[in-house]
Amino acid sequence: AVVGGQVMHLLSVLENGDEHIRHKIFPAESVTSISIQADSPNALAFAKGILNPLLVGDSLKKSDGRVLWHVEFSKKKTEVQLEQLNKTGQTCIQRDLRRREIRIWGEPVARERAMAEI
Repeated sequence: AVVGGQVMHLLSVLENGDEHIRHKIFPAESVTSISIQADSPNALAFAKGILNPLLVGDSLKKSDGRVLWHVEFSKKKTEVQLEQLNKTGQTCIQRDLRRREIRIWGEPVARERAMAEI
């Protein structure tokens, strides 16, 4: 839901542009798939370049660009705190214990606010 509106807006902008890009959405219960078609490989690469950062999210990073991870992030209390931040509805924050990273989705301003709170 956090990213859905942004994706739909970008898809409509791409479809109405000069790139001749078409899309189809296949909603499902837990995962939604998006098929993107274009008249040229360059147009498809353009669409992917626009959509990919939004779909992948931002990784919580230090000022030097390295992924920020602290042992506290693996504790249950951090999971509860992240769930509280998710309840605002402006961002979606998930921690990946295996990769040792926290990913954030949402509008740029909301992502920055969430990063500052973490």
